Amino acid sequence: MCALPAAHTRWMPPAVLAAASLVYLIIQAPACSLPYFWDELGVYAPAILYLVDHKISLLPAAMPVELSRGHPLLYHALMAAGARLVGAGPVSLHGLALGITLSGAWILFLTLRRQAGVWGAAAAALCWLCLPNVFIAANLLLPEIPLALCCYVALWAWGESRMVSYLIACAAALLIKETALVVPLAALGWSLWQRDSLPKLALALTPLLVFGGFLLVQKLQLGWWLNPYHTSAISLKPATLQRKFGRLTDYLMVYQGRMALVGAMLVTGIVAYIRGPRRMLAPWLKLGGIFTVLIAGFTVLNFYMDRYLLILMPVYCVWAGLSVQYWIAQRPAGRWVAVLGGMVIVIAGWYPQQQPVFRYDQALSYRSYVEVQQDAARFLDSLVPAGEAFFVNFPLYNSFEDPRYGYARHRPEATVRWSDTLRYAAVIEPPPTAPDSIPDSAVIRVFSQGNTRVQIYKLRP
Repeated sequence: MCALPAAHTRWMPPAVLAAASLVYLIIQAPACSLPYFWDELGVYAPAILYLVDHKISLLPAAMPVELSRGHPLLYHALMAAGARLVGAGPVSLHGLALGITLSGAWILFLTLRRQAGVWGAAAAALCWLCLPNVFIAANLLLPEIPLALCCYVALWAWGESRMVSYLIACAAALLIKETALVVPLAALGWSLWQRDSLPKLALALTPLLVFGGFLLVQKLQLGWWLNPYHTSAISLKPATLQRKFGRLTDYLMVYQGRMALVGAMLVTGIVAYIRGPRRMLAPWLKLGGIFTVLIAGFTVLNFYMDRYLLILMPVYCVWAGLSVQYWIAQRPAGRWVAVLGGMVIVIAGWYPQQQPVFRYDQALSYRSYVEVQQDAARFLDSLVPAGEAFFVNFPLYNSFEDPRYGYARHRPEATVRWSDTLRYAAVIEPPPTAPDSIPDSAVIRVFSQGNTRVQIYKLRP
């Protein structure tokens, strides 16, 4: 089989990635205009806009605890600074989030070229763009994708002995979210495996001083080390651990067709172990494996949400890129194995998205959800006279808190407290949280799309 000319090898992978990035931007751009959804709407957008309206700061006391939830504030502060530059509406902030996601593809490409080759690096970058959970969260105002990229850069830098880059990336990850505590532990585990010197072992844990500083300031300003909201979610009950572990394994290995991706990587690892060469796969199998095990343990012990596992997706992409490079190196059929295997993985990942399953911010159905919510909020805004209280459940309630959320005018009279004296009510499903006292006969308007429905009630004249 004829090899590609050296010139083609240099420019074709980045050209392919550039074309894919442009297509990705065109496809994703319309979703940037959607209003904020769920945790965007209830937590992150209010927190970021609070900093925009007051003072941008990293200090724990910079915003009310119900907005920060005890998390470090680097992500909030950076997005608030961006909002002051380009605007605080959904289009602007979703656009910034999409830019971060797109940069992730190029970070993977640039950092993997030496170890995985240009085609393996391009495959890892394309895998990042094609993963359904990354695509779905690409323009959402959530910290998980920036966190995942900072953790990846820290792990890559540690594996490449770029200590300054490691310290900066790991410190940034720790100031985005405390989940990054596993990164120094993974670096330490890798160094112990490599039998590194004691000073290097100490250097692996140095970024923990940054998080320790944050905790100390939080203690001085707020009176506690860790937010009770988080510590109360820690459980060692066997039934709880088993349930969370089941959800975790389903998400990592089955949901969104990841069984095909995991299976392909396992097959590649087995073939490489039997036939060689193994040295190309070994470093990231060890470092990424340690990181994955630690994240799994951290996730099972704490409050669980599917999107928290986005932190592992760059590792999946690296493994995928190394697998592609391995098969490309096998002549003559290896390239066809890589191409056809990649097509199967992409198709398997996107087929479940054709089903209108509500899985919060890990299914494309969230987009129809916010469209229905927006239509219902605007209808209610025009229906209910100004100053008259009306009942709405979560997250429809948050639609009326700030017009910058993208739904409707500020309506302080919207309430989640049910009263028999109210004249109007609206309930969005899922979740099904309508008061039992609302009769179905009182429905005057229904907004529906996919598995999302909003019913508007007029309870009395």
